Amino acid sequence: MDENDMNDENMKLTDLQAEKALLGACITDPDAILKVVDFLQPSDFYDGRNRNVYEALMSLYDEQASIDYLTVMSRLHQTGQENGGGASFLTELVNSAPSSYHAEQYGRIVNRLGTLRRLIETSGKIAKLAYSTSDQLNDVFAKARQMVDAIAPMEADDAVLTWAQSLELFLDGQLARIADEEARDKGGLSARVEFPWKALQRFISYLRPGMLAIIAASSSVGKTAFMECCCEYWARKGLRPVLFHLELNHQLMLDRRMARISGVAIQRIENGYMGPEVDTATAEMKHWKGGITYVHCPGWTAQRITAKARQLQSRGMCDIAVIDYLQKVRLVPIHGMNEASWISNIAETFKIFSEQTGVPVLLGSQFNQEGKKADRKTA
Repeated sequence: MDENDMNDENMKLTDLQAEKALLGACITDPDAILKVVDFLQPSDFYDGRNRNVYEALMSLYDEQASIDYLTVMSRLHQTGQENGGGASFLTELVNSAPSSYHAEQYGRIVNRLGTLRRLIETSGKIAKLAYSTSDQLNDVFAKARQMVDAIAPMEADDAVLTWAQSLELFLDGQLARIADEEARDKGGLSARVEFPWKALQRFISYLRPGMLAIIAASSSVGKTAFMECCCEYWARKGLRPVLFHLELNHQLMLDRRMARISGVAIQRIENGYMGPEVDTATAEMKHWKGGITYVHCPGWTAQRITAKARQLQSRGMCDIAVIDYLQKVRLVPIHGMNEASWISNIAETFKIFSEQTGVPVLLGSQFNQEGKKADRKTA
């Protein structure tokens, strides 16, 4: 498809009248922009002149300045964006607004069409990526998902909870919890993601959907063993944890598991021991209500890990993601970021994944040099 064909296709996803009606409403009624500013962005506008006017409106709004015909005209002049428009164009916009009452509806139309145009543009970029890349298949999917997530619409209304709504939501939530407990007692609902130890449950009753929990400790104090025990406990309870292990390989993970469940020393397991304890432990694990999926992922990025977790969740195989451990996740250098910022960015990637999917994340982390100087070895 050449550029002219692409422009023709984009015109099918354009409503210039809605763009003009919205801008006219915002110029004549300063409160109109309050109805759209949380979800509408300049790139939603197809016409460059309309885009410039909306940018002027947003800058005035951000500065808490008054919005009217004269201030918008002045702002366009200050930014050098009045070319192709000017006073006559603003007058045309004002005359195009049937009513400011429908500003949000106009904004929704413009936002929807703009998002669809960006989706088409992104699909072209993904196609080019698929044709030209030599990356691993999972890395290609991770990059493609990043592109799609970057243009996904954000519904601002979900971020605001009024006082009256909060009271109603809490009561509705309590009723839902009662129903969940009844269903859980009857075996019709998955167990909660609780920690195996009662002492720890005093501080965190259970990991909720969207929660990121970090197990921080010095090296060689048992972070991996802690997370392995959690996964095994959850599998017994009927959950399906996914353990992303970036350091230890599959065989060592399975040897360690057998040693814990059977009570046989790991040295004997590694020497090929196949006694009755091994048979008993294997039979026990076969009767667990859930099961663990192990993903050996040395050198993976956070994006690749979350892409695999999404895939497993879609197949009903990921109730919680366990990542061992943060400092082993491959850093993707970003200009201007130091290592501490990179680490923070990785943790944020896992947090966003958890919030978007509802899958809790348990993330192991190693203390830095300052943490190692402290008397406490875990956090």
